[in-house]
Formats: sequence, C-alpha cells, structure tokens
Amino acid sequence: MMLCFLVAVICALDRVAMSVAIVPMSGEFGYSDTTKGLIASAFSWGYMAFMIPAGVLGTFVNPKVVMGLGVLLWSIAQMASPHAAVLGLPTLLACRFAMGMSEAVTIPTIQEIVSQWVPQDQRTRWLALIISGLQAGTVLAYVASPTIITRFTWHGVFLIYGAMGLLWLMLWVPLAKDTPLRQLSTSKAAAAIAMAEVAAVAPATGDEQGLNQLAVGVAGAIDSLKAVPWHDFCTDKNIWAIAGAHMAHNWGLYVMLAWLPTYFNQEFGLTLSESSSASVLPWVVGAFVGNGAGWLADYLINSNTMTATSVRRLFQTVALVGPAVCMYLLSGLERASTGGQFGTQAALQASESAQHLFVAAVAFGSCSSVGFASASMLFTSFCQTNVMTCSSQDLKSKYTSIIYGLTSAVSVVTGSVGTYLTGVLLDETHSWASAFKVTAVVYLIGAAWYGSTYKAQARLED
Repeated sequence: MMLCFLVAVICALDRVAMSVAIVPMSGEFGYSDTTKGLIASAFSWGYMAFMIPAGVLGTFVNPKVVMGLGVLLWSIAQMASPHAAVLGLPTLLACRFAMGMSEAVTIPTIQEIVSQWVPQDQRTRWLALIISGLQAGTVLAYVASPTIITRFTWHGVFLIYGAMGLLWLMLWVPLAKDTPLRQLSTSKAAAAIAMAEVAAVAPATGDEQGLNQLAVGVAGAIDSLKAVPWHDFCTDKNIWAIAGAHMAHNWGLYVMLAWLPTYFNQEFGLTLSESSSASVLPWVVGAFVGNGAGWLADYLINSNTMTATSVRRLFQTVALVGPAVCMYLLSGLERASTGGQFGTQAALQASESAQHLFVAAVAFGSCSSVGFASASMLFTSFCQTNVMTCSSQDLKSKYTSIIYGLTSAVSVVTGSVGTYLTGVLLDETHSWASAFKVTAVVYLIGAAWYGSTYKAQARLED
C-alpha cells in the first residue's frame, strides 16, 4: 500500500510540474492563455483516451506489470518534454498526450489493488490515504519546482521528476506482489489469468518474467472481456451518478491544478516562487481533510450510524457545493480588487483572501475520496429489468477498475474542456471572474445530479 501511496505522489508531481513550469515557458515561447490551456488539456486528453483500456488492464492483467509499465512510459515522456518544447508546440502536445495515456493506469490499478488487498471495513480510509498522495505530490511540486527552476532552468523540473519515477520502479519491481488469487471462472481464459497471477506472487526475477506475465494476461483478457456486462455498466443510473460527480469534480480540480500559479502571478503580480508558495496550502489541507473524511465515513458506516449510500451522498454534496461557493466568492473578489495595481494593501488583502478560498475549495473537494471515489469501489450490484445481477464479491473482484475507468473517461473529457475553456475565457475577457462563475455552475450541476440519482445501497462482504 505504501508503494501505491508513493506512486500517487509521483503521479501528481509529474503532472503538476507543468503548471509551474508553464510560467517561464510561456515567457520564452510566447504562449497565450489559450495555448497554455491547450498544453494543459493535452495531458488530460491522453489520460481520457487510455482510461477505459487502463481499467480493463487493471482488471485482467497482473497489476504489478501494468503499473510498472505505466510509470516507465510516463517517466520517459516527462524527461522528453523539454526537448519536445524546443522542437515546437505540436511535438510538446504529443509528448503531453503520451504522458497522460501512461498515467491513466494509476488510479484504476490502485482501485484494483485496494479492492483485493484491503478488508471491506478499512477500504475507505486506505483509499483516502492513497489518494492523499496526489495532494502530497501536488504540494511537493509547488514547493520544489521554483527552486529547481532557479538552479537548473525549467528543463530541470521535467528531468528530475522523470528520474524519480525511474527510481520508484527500482523498488516496485523487486518488492511489489500481485493481488490475491481471484476466482473469475472456470474458462481457459480465466485459468490463464490465474496462472499468471500465481506466478506473480513471488518477487519478480527479471524483465522476461514481467513480459511473459503481460502476454499471458492480455491473451486471457481478450476472451474474458466478452463476459463483461458493458450494457449494464453504460445504462445503470448509479454509475452515471458517480460519473456526474466525477465530471464536476474534475472540472474544478483540473482548472485549479493547471491555473493556480498563473492566477496568482497575473492577478496579484506574485513571482514564480511566491505564486507556487500561495498554491501549496490548499493541497496540504486537502490531504488532511481527505484522510479525516475517510476515517469518519468508515466510523459512520461500521457503527450503523448511517447507511453507505447516505454517507456517500453527504460527503459528495459537501465536496461539490463547498467548492462552488468558494468559486463564486472568488469571482466577486476580483471585482473588489484594486484595478490591477500590485503591491497595495488592498491587493495584498485580496491575495490572502484568494488563498483562503482556494484552501477551502480544495478541502471541501477532498471529501470526494469518500464520495464518488469510494462509491465506484463500493457500488457492488446493479439490477436492471431482464438483465443479470452481479453478486457483491463478483463485482468487487472483477470490475472495480473498469467502473472507475468508465466514469473517469467521461470526467476527464469534462476536466479537459474546463482547462481549455479557462484559457479561452481569459484571452477573450481578460478576467478571471467568468472562469470562476462557470466552474461554480458546473460544481452545482454535479451536486444536483449525484444527489438525485445515486441510490444504490452497497452490499458489504461477509
């Protein structure tokens, strides 16, 4: 589990690096806000393109191999980014797209590992802990990147962070083990997958073993995919409720991840180091709130104080309505500023107010780790007229990462649109108010969607 936490840290570190590096890069290459939004969204489009395949791989292929290959590929793409930027914008966009595709395996594979290794009554807190690694990586990127850029230029950010992924692989390959043996079916395809998993329980002895496991797993996966109830997944209202919350969450999250340092730099005239420092606290607080929410949710469910469905709806509502209020207040904060003059007492106060509102927004949003993120794991049965009903154990063990992959695919599209649209709005209006208002509306739509449609009652394992 700790290796999963570390890979979440590195995943966020590699992704957020661009939001800091884009400030000096835009000065060097003359990027407009629309272009900056396009660069940020290229990662997300790559992430979306491989989200469903990543969920399938996480379900049917040795998760150790899937995670290892993903980290290897995205680390290479990260280290290649400086050279790609020098070659031109299309090359950089292609590099960021490839990096997004590679990082897409992370969360579905973690979902699969947690669903297999962690007891039911502890899953929410462990998932919250691992997800908090994303916030920890974000904080690390904001803290370390300005220093690295000062000493090694913006090129150093991509080279150093990419190298960290390769160092993580040196721990993952010898130490990581596959999930416990899963009982999928008696078919030959399932037997082949089971053989691959049993072989993977022992520490890997080399690259050849991993490639053999991947080949066996992929071959079995092709046949096993026929048994996946795709129609049920795509038509079930509860899964679309999860997707709706995920979409709204990603819109706001992607906008903040991509634009926070730029916002403080443009709106308040903060330096790169000051902008990054102002962007740190929200993610620190978010990590603590997310973990605390996980423990509280487990207590409420295990003590029978609230049903699992009620807990998911409560925390997800907080996770969407809270940030919506913060975004609306931020849009008004700009109107109360000092007309773009930096360094005045009013501007400093406005900057501090903005930091506090972003802290609150991320803290509220972190409750999503107990909302849609856990709901996608704990959603264990869906009953449609004249269609099959999956048992809780069957769905948990086989389809957890596929469900997350499906909801993530549509939500990443939404987040990508939000990132790009923010850049367009900034170029057209030269104001942050419209971007914040649009984000607030998206949050509220997601809250209404999830609250009105998510009605599934989780069936806990015996």
